[in-house]
Amino acid sequence: MKNGIASVTGNIGAVYISQSSYPKALEYFKLSLHLSGKIGDNKSISVTLGNIGAIYFYQGNYPMALDYYQRSAALSDGTEIQSEGAALNNIGEVLMEQGDMEGAVDHYKRSLSISEKTKDLATFSYTLTNLGKAYAKQGNHRLALEHYQHALHIREEMQDKLGIVATLNHIGQLNIKQKYYQKAIPICQEAFAMAQQMHVTDEKMNACTCLYDAFKALGDGNQALAYHEQMLVLNDSLNMEETAKELQQMEFVKQVLTDSLARADEKLQIEEVHQQEVQRKTKARNLAIGIGLVFLVLAGGLYSRVNYIRKSKAAIERERDRSNHLLLNILPEEIARELKEKGRAEPRDFETVSILFSEFQGIYPHVSNSKRPPASDRNKHLLRSL
Repeated sequence: MKNGIASVTGNIGAVYISQSSYPKALEYFKLSLHLSGKIGDNKSISVTLGNIGAIYFYQGNYPMALDYYQRSAALSDGTEIQSEGAALNNIGEVLMEQGDMEGAVDHYKRSLSISEKTKDLATFSYTLTNLGKAYAKQGNHRLALEHYQHALHIREEMQDKLGIVATLNHIGQLNIKQKYYQKAIPICQEAFAMAQQMHVTDEKMNACTCLYDAFKALGDGNQALAYHEQMLVLNDSLNMEETAKELQQMEFVKQVLTDSLARADEKLQIEEVHQQEVQRKTKARNLAIGIGLVFLVLAGGLYSRVNYIRKSKAAIERERDRSNHLLLNILPEEIARELKEKGRAEPRDFETVSILFSEFQGIYPHVSNSKRPPASDRNKHLLRSL
C-alpha cells in the first residue's frame, strides 16, 4: 500500500516538473522519498533522488544536482542497474555543463554500457544524443554524427517524436558547424515541421536558428529574413515562458528558504529543550551535592561531639576512680561509702585509737633550714591539730 502511494506521489511530482512547477514537484518528491524510505524501497528512493537532482539541474544549480545524482547512482549501484544507468547519464550532463568533457564522456559511456545490457532504449538513445553533444563540443564531428544518427534510428523505432525532433536539430546544427549548409536545410525543415505539430517552442526556435544560419550563409536573404522574423516571435514566446519559470523559481527559492527556516527553528527548539534538560539535571546534581555536603558536615560534627563526650566520660571515670582510690586510702571503706552516698558521715565512738607522730622532710621547700621552726613547735602544732 505504502509502495503504491510512494509511486503515485512520485508520478505527481514528475507531472509538476513537466509544468516547470518546481516547488510543487519538490513537495511531492520529498513525500515520495519519505514513504519509500519507510518501506526500504531503494529503487524508488534512487529514482526520486534523481528527480530532485533534475529540479536543481533545470535551475542551473549544478553542485546540488550533482550531489543528488551521485546519491542516486550510489544507491542503485549493483542493485538497480537500470536506475544506475540513468543516474550516470545525469551525472554526465552536469559535468558537461560544468565544462568537464572527459568526465562527461566517461559517465556517458558507462551509462551506455548499462542501458544496452538492460535494453533500456529510452536511456540508451538519450545518452547517445548526449555523447554526440559532448563529441561536438570537443570538435570531434565524426563521432558526434555517428552517435546522433544512432540515437535517431532508435528513436524512430520507438516513435519518440520529441526525441526525433531534438536529434534532427542537433544533426542540423552539426552540419552548420561543418559548413554543410545545403545538407542542414532539409534536416532542420523536417525538425521545424514536427515541432510545429507538437507545439514545442524551444525546438521550433532551434530549427529556425539552424535554417536562418543556413540561408544567410548561402546568401538567400528572403528565406533568412522569414526565419529571422519567426525567431523573433518564438523568442518573445520563450521569454514569456522563461519569465513564468523565473517566477516559479522565485517561489521555489521562497519555499526552500521557508523549509530551511522551519528546520532551523525546529533545531533551535530541540536545542532549547536539551539545554533546559541539562540545566535541570545540573541543578538536581548541585542540590544533591549540596545536601550531601550538609549531611557530611553534620555527620562530622556529630562524630566530633560523640567523640568528645566519649573522651569526657572516660576522663570523668578516671577521676572518679582516682578519688575513690584516694578516699579508700584515707578513710575506712564504710565511712568512705557513707560519704559518697550521703555526702556526710555520722560520728562514731572507738574504744581504742592509735596516734602517729611523724615529721615530714622538705614540707617548706622554699624556706631555708635556718628559718624553719623548731621541731618542738611543729610537734605542738600537730598535737593541737589532733
